[in-house]
Amino acid sequence: MERIKQVKDHLNKFGFIKMPLYGNSMSPLIKNGDTIIVKKVSVESLKKWDIVLFVIGDELVTHYINKINLNESTVITKGLGVDHLDPCIKIDNILGYVDIKIPMLLKVKEYILGKLRRD
Repeated sequence: MERIKQVKDHLNKFGFIKMPLYGNSMSPLIKNGDTIIVKKVSVESLKKWDIVLFVIGDELVTHYINKINLNESTVITKGLGVDHLDPCIKIDNILGYVDIKIPMLLKVKEYILGKLRRD
């Protein structure tokens, strides 16, 4: 729960957050270890296929929006790498949308090049 509070606070203060993604539910688009940049979003601007960061219980989850019901203020999401839809959640559980993905391979390349430059 502390991590969720930290993410919410950071999004409220800066409007975005850079964070690693763990898990394979969005593979092959976003893979385990990739870094995502999540931007704060207004509920009105959400649409089907947006990839969003949201809270389920005490977990942060990144999946795409499959269906939005504005009348009930609910959303159904789904991971690319799974066969089932997620449980319906309140739109208020959405913290932001994924704006940019930085592949793990690029981070490794940057690390190696940075190390070579220092040596």
